[in-house]
Amino acid sequence: MSPPLLATKLYRPPPRPKGMLRPHLIERLNAGLHRNLTLLAAPAGFGKTTLLSQWLDGCAHPVAWLTLDASDHEPARFLAYLVAALQTVVPEFGAGLMAALLAPQAPTPAAAVADLINALATLAQPVVLVLDDYHLVNAAPVDAALGLLLAHQPPQLHLVIATREDPPLPLARLRARDQLTELRVSELRFSHTEADALLSQTEGLSLSPDVVAVLASRTEGWAAGLHLAALSLRGHQDAAGFVRAFSGSQRFVLDYLLEEVLQQQPAPLQQFLLRTSVLDRLCGPLCDAVLITPAGSGQATLEAIERANLFLVPLDDQRCWYRYHHLFGELLRQRLAQDAGLDAGATAMLHLRASDWYEAQGLMLEALHHAAVSAEPARVATLAERVWAHMDSSFQADAWCRWVGQLSEEVLRVRPVLCTQYAWALMDTGQTEASEAWLRHAERCLSAAHSTESASHDERASIVVVASELLPSLPARIAAARAYLAQSRGDFVAAQQYAATTRDLAAETEPLLHAQATVLAGVSQWATGALEAAYSAFAAWVEHTRAVGSLAFALASGFYLAEIRLAQGQLREAARLYRQFLTLVPADHEALRMAAPHLHLGLAVIAHEQGDAQAATLHLRTSKEQGEQAALIDWPFRWRLAQARIEESSGNWEAALDLLDAAERHYLPNPVPDLRPVAALKARVYMRQGNLLAATAWVAACGVTATDALSYRREFEHLTLARVLIARYRREHVASDPHDALDLLTRLLAAAEAGGRIGSQIEALLLQSLAHEALDDSGQARIPLQRALALAEPEGYVRLFADEGAPLARLLERMKDEGRRMNEYIDTLCAAIKTQIEPHPSSFIFHPSTEPLTAREREVLRLIAEGLSNHELAARLHLSPQTVKVHTRNIYGKLGVTSRTQAVARGRELGFLERS
Repeated sequence: MSPPLLATKLYRPPPRPKGMLRPHLIERLNAGLHRNLTLLAAPAGFGKTTLLSQWLDGCAHPVAWLTLDASDHEPARFLAYLVAALQTVVPEFGAGLMAALLAPQAPTPAAAVADLINALATLAQPVVLVLDDYHLVNAAPVDAALGLLLAHQPPQLHLVIATREDPPLPLARLRARDQLTELRVSELRFSHTEADALLSQTEGLSLSPDVVAVLASRTEGWAAGLHLAALSLRGHQDAAGFVRAFSGSQRFVLDYLLEEVLQQQPAPLQQFLLRTSVLDRLCGPLCDAVLITPAGSGQATLEAIERANLFLVPLDDQRCWYRYHHLFGELLRQRLAQDAGLDAGATAMLHLRASDWYEAQGLMLEALHHAAVSAEPARVATLAERVWAHMDSSFQADAWCRWVGQLSEEVLRVRPVLCTQYAWALMDTGQTEASEAWLRHAERCLSAAHSTESASHDERASIVVVASELLPSLPARIAAARAYLAQSRGDFVAAQQYAATTRDLAAETEPLLHAQATVLAGVSQWATGALEAAYSAFAAWVEHTRAVGSLAFALASGFYLAEIRLAQGQLREAARLYRQFLTLVPADHEALRMAAPHLHLGLAVIAHEQGDAQAATLHLRTSKEQGEQAALIDWPFRWRLAQARIEESSGNWEAALDLLDAAERHYLPNPVPDLRPVAALKARVYMRQGNLLAATAWVAACGVTATDALSYRREFEHLTLARVLIARYRREHVASDPHDALDLLTRLLAAAEAGGRIGSQIEALLLQSLAHEALDDSGQARIPLQRALALAEPEGYVRLFADEGAPLARLLERMKDEGRRMNEYIDTLCAAIKTQIEPHPSSFIFHPSTEPLTAREREVLRLIAEGLSNHELAARLHLSPQTVKVHTRNIYGKLGVTSRTQAVARGRELGFLERS
């Protein structure tokens, strides 16, 4: 379950039925639609939201609306709401991005904004997106994310920001480029004529021109002031005298009008307004709980307030949820603090009742918020300890962690259960060092609780436990956390030891924790190459989770059973497992929705390897459609890897590299071993692209050599190294390369045979054959190739062979001519090689050129080194962006590189960045 987003924040306020239109401002807004940004910046009550609701009611474009508040200060949550707003007009928009943003470990803001921009660029028609009350966010990371969006804004989006103060965005640059429409106080202020129309048409008052002029002058055309004055004037016979009483600052006017409005309300209604002002959002039952009033009275009062037009804003069409006008709410809270009949303790009690109500409704974030505002840290700690399991299981650990992180160390360190929960939350969000520290706090606390010598009586008495049922299992939970942390940082020996400790401690009392420790040990065995032992551990875990009714988790974990078989090269068995888990539950079951994207992805990878392009495309498409709807943290990474593999086989190597770059951005460290590093995958694409320099640079960067001691964790990298050595011999004829490759491959083959890894055996044998072929020893090349074919044919391998192209085709043709028994299989492979799609021309990288860079190319390279984008570079040099792209591609070709980073590094080595 993903952290909930409030649908009411996406509700566009409708125009007031008798609201006064302002045609000249609406015309200004319409005229600015061709620009990137419309900014409405003015103090509270100047009619920004009202004007926007009127304008958008007749806007020709689809309109998405987002009302912001202080809780939107985190980039991931802000961007999630932004995507949710856009989904109100384009339902299918950004489903994958939404899932990533709501995952336990969201992508970086830069990566998320890049995905958002790409999604916006695909929209079929322009969309208007309104961000109301942007000033409440007040967060530099969000400003940076929005600034990045504005810097690369696609033409399909028109952004509107309503705020009380100028946002820290590049407004000056937007003005200079005529990309900004601004409406400020001077434009929003009501003229005397408009004030007269407002008071007479909207408020139903008949005032003399002189009185209107004075009131417009005293309020300085402030819409809220005019509206409040109209409410107060209804109870005054002497309108002129009332207006003359206004003087001083706008703040004084506001205070005076609010007092006039409040004083005219019955005392019970005044008390309702003041005491419910502690709530950001109101509904009838919540008000009843906070005020301890009979059920139904809160809803009746809210409806009466709305009818009286007392600054209550509906948040849904059903009139269930409301909020006070921001300005009205602020001043109600100010008066609440001054209320002699309500001290700080009584106000805190209002928040505590709100916290209790939210907790009972399962709205834990709001419950924690009101507990924190009540200045009762003990309540926050108590609530946090009680709701941890619920919030963790619904992927809200990050939000939970934020509230608990505000507690003092003194409050936390005497609560061993909460310390352990906090450590798990920090671990889930990647804060491993802090997690270790709180595990130590928990252990010290437990030690004091059980010690009769090392801890004083006061220390033992101060220990607080709310979820007492968890206390006996705490040592096991701490050990499990340490196993997870050790596994994540690659310390498999320690991970195994902590997992064993967990199993011993939880053997009888905590069967689920015992099973979790077993599967953590299995992950360590996977990483070290003990794949059968790892498979057994995962199989036991899946059966246990199914037995206790956790079908969704069983299905998600079952994916790894197939992954292990895939790592062993057992394509058919892996495919059977994927299909088996897909059929366990109906298609509309929530559990399947979470697990199916991974299962279809696995089937797509196998179908591609077996040469079934149609099935691969079908499964990949299904995985994408379902994966974008599910909050699976590693699916975006895995999907991009699979898509990159298909693009590589299609000869579209630039697209493959782009997808691998994207996969790298989406990678989130976790205990499951990453045995096929993205950098090594890129190196393989570089070789197919003809960019041997980049592939050789990878060898130097990762530090692998042909004489390394072998390990399963680096097996894929060593196989990639063998490929580089063979490719380098073909081009540069370094005599030692093929022999170094063959020696390495002999050792890799022996290790793979010992570990029962058929896939690795096939690749090692295939590369041995290609090394002999490079040495023109076709007779010797046929021996390992024959063994490779014998292992590969039962599993249906195709792409592993077909992607080797012409050198392998020649060997296969010779074997077929000799009448080998696998002619049918060889025919399949030869046909796959012959039907390979020709590489896209832009995918080729030519060998590094001895031709020096031109003066202009050197200038472009220096600006690239300064970090300028293509558009910024074009503006600096007074060139078109297309010309800049041509220069960049020429630089890449001459330097033999594929990225800006590589170009800068290579240019620095060659002295091209020095100014002459």
